[in-house]
Amino acid sequence: MTNKVVEWEDRTNFDIELQNRYKANPFDLALAPFFKKPRKILEIGCGQGRFMSIFPNITGLEYSQKFIDIAKKRGVKGKIYKGDAFNMPFKSKTFDLSFSTGLIEHYDDKQKLVNEHARVVKDGGLCIITVPSAGPDAYVGGLIREVVYKNTEKYDPQYFGERMHKKELHNLMQNAGLKNIKVYNIGLPLRGQPVLILKNIRKSNSKLLAIYAFFLHSIAFVTTTNSFRRVTGDLLVRLFSRKFGHSLIAIGTKWKGRYSFGYHNFR
Repeated sequence: MTNKVVEWEDRTNFDIELQNRYKANPFDLALAPFFKKPRKILEIGCGQGRFMSIFPNITGLEYSQKFIDIAKKRGVKGKIYKGDAFNMPFKSKTFDLSFSTGLIEHYDDKQKLVNEHARVVKDGGLCIITVPSAGPDAYVGGLIREVVYKNTEKYDPQYFGERMHKKELHNLMQNAGLKNIKVYNIGLPLRGQPVLILKNIRKSNSKLLAIYAFFLHSIAFVTTTNSFRRVTGDLLVRLFSRKFGHSLIAIGTKWKGRYSFGYHNFR
């Protein structure tokens, strides 16, 4: 891991839709309601402007010039600044809300990143951060790294990022001076990619590990299918998401009093 900012041009999927369907990202659905009111919002690491294409009140910060160019070609209306998330080109207390999705887990000095998230937020404003959660999905996902990406550039821990615990993320927010902090698990307990494993069994360093990974990923994949989730009434998510969901979403405010944004999307 490092604090050097890296351009991962394969990491952003612009075409994921923000819609209330089984295939949608759970933190997209949780975050979207916070963007609908006319607040001054900053997305840190905005990529190709996926959120910005839907919510024009979002300002973006992005390190990759290629992503910025793609966003502009796709007609993103909000302004995108090219910059480093460790030293953002904004004055303190500029935005009503700052947020990032899947950013801080890729770097060593997470505290500095969270401090910057908080610095640019006005008193009374919000800071929201999502990261991948440590837990069952982290183990299953780690098998992809060992079977598919061993001895490749993508095996780099910075590429995959560090799975995080609730307490760790809470402490980062608290140390940044944020208050009323809530951290929730959200999303599927497990996600599986058996086809990716199957395609790489032959070139895997360990055939036994690859077969084991294929078995676990197959089980995990079945639980993610629309048919399984509908037949079971989404039971696995309803029972285990709050404790074992694959993502963490943290929210904190820049003052000690109560505020009116609410947590209804996280309950």
